Amino acid sequence: MLHFPTDVTPPPRVLVLSHDPELRRELSITLRLWRLDPVVCRDPSELSLEASRGCPLAVVLDATMPGTDVVGLARSLREFPTTRGVVCVGVLDHLGEDAIELATKAGCDRVTARPVDPDWVGAEIERVAARRGVRAA
Repeated sequence: MLHFPTDVTPPPRVLVLSHDPELRRELSITLRLWRLDPVVCRDPSELSLEASRGCPLAVVLDATMPGTDVVGLARSLREFPTTRGVVCVGVLDHLGEDAIELATKAGCDRVTARPVDPDWVGAEIERVAARRGVRAA
């Protein structure tokens, strides 16, 4: 008789908001290697819906999305009790001091610029989660 474990916990979810299919694909593959469950969101309403389904461990926000206020999204995540503590990684066009300051003041824990190193994103999610006492993987 086969026995299946009943105490298996699902991997922590990471919401990925981006319009770039290549970035979504690369992050999805790499985050799975970090034992995370990437959930791709193609617009802010999809991100809100996924966040309402249960608190994700992290959110990756692509600031290059046309017509999307990523700074406002980061602020909104910090305002709601269920997403206040998520690890927030912002993907920016460039890493100028003004852009970094704006993103971090809005609630991004870490920021990176294009081209994105998906492994760096996984490592930073793990690092910030560990600092907060939450186990990412």
